[in-house]
Amino acid sequence: MEDDEHVTTTIGGLADPLKLENCGTLLINNIARLKDHYDKWCVRHGLGKGRAWAFIKNNPPANTMHELWNAEKHGSGYSLQVHGEEIVLGGKPVDLLFDTQTMAATVRGGAFVRLRATILDSDGVAVGDFETTCASAVDAWLQELTAAGVKL
Repeated sequence: MEDDEHVTTTIGGLADPLKLENCGTLLINNIARLKDHYDKWCVRHGLGKGRAWAFIKNNPPANTMHELWNAEKHGSGYSLQVHGEEIVLGGKPVDLLFDTQTMAATVRGGAFVRLRATILDSDGVAVGDFETTCASAVDAWLQELTAAGVKL
């Protein structure tokens, strides 16, 4: 696929399936753990606890990421069905790094490997596309953090 911003080529063998799934799990962990960091930030800034849970419960992509994280920790529930990977050159990936003390964010770009996967619920029914859900959850978190006054 080629457009004004991306050149995408599907290739195989970049990583074995377990390594790909591990990368997905790490991304899930990083997104879902924003809840814990946000809770701490809210307490330090006089907003109390509970805002993060309220946000997750009212935001389907963030909730899905949290469900995946819980499934990874407890061994049941949501799961990933990995289909493979793509390498994207010249694209604009979401590479979002958070400082856990200040919640300052750094965004980087460049070539990246895209994990293609489907999110499955506990019955094996497809809930959504992994990349789309991750991007939507990150966008929603950015809006929530900005609205709360977190400096990004």
